Amino acid sequence: MNTEKDTDLKNTSSENEASMDPSEESKIELNDAELLDQCKVTLAEWQEKYARLTADLENYKKRTIKERSAWAQSAQEKVLTQLLGIVDNFDRAMEHSVEVPQELQSWTDGIAMIHSSFKDFLKNAGVKEMAYDIFNPELHEALMQVDSDEKQSGEIVNVMEKGYTLNDRVLRPAKVSVAK
Repeated sequence: MNTEKDTDLKNTSSENEASMDPSEESKIELNDAELLDQCKVTLAEWQEKYARLTADLENYKKRTIKERSAWAQSAQEKVLTQLLGIVDNFDRAMEHSVEVPQELQSWTDGIAMIHSSFKDFLKNAGVKEMAYDIFNPELHEALMQVDSDEKQSGEIVNVMEKGYTLNDRVLRPAKVSVAK
């Protein structure tokens, strides 16, 4: 399928190549070497950009995982802190329970069951009640100092509001009175 034009083109390109002097050939080779060097530099730049972007993406993923975890923990703490007020009210109600007539006994038993359910819920969520022996400003909030013959200075005399921790962090500090 060679036509005369194709044959003429081949002959012309062969003549051009044969007519080139050696200095022109070295220029072409030099241009090719420069082009190759430029390509290598560009390739190295793109590889560096790729490595940085990959590292940035991994750092972003790690940061978002941490942020989501912190948000979830914050939300959990808020909900549990609000539930502690309800548990306090149930604790007060259980402390002041009195003998009730037989027809109201099922009602008080129901209240005790709800109180127990709340306590179990908090325990399963990781909430623990604090110890109340010696005053610790990181765990307790001193509302007053009182004279006490039974307790030494710095010991907790009375707990006015229980304190709780969640995963070894203070969820709510205990409100206490401390011996002078």
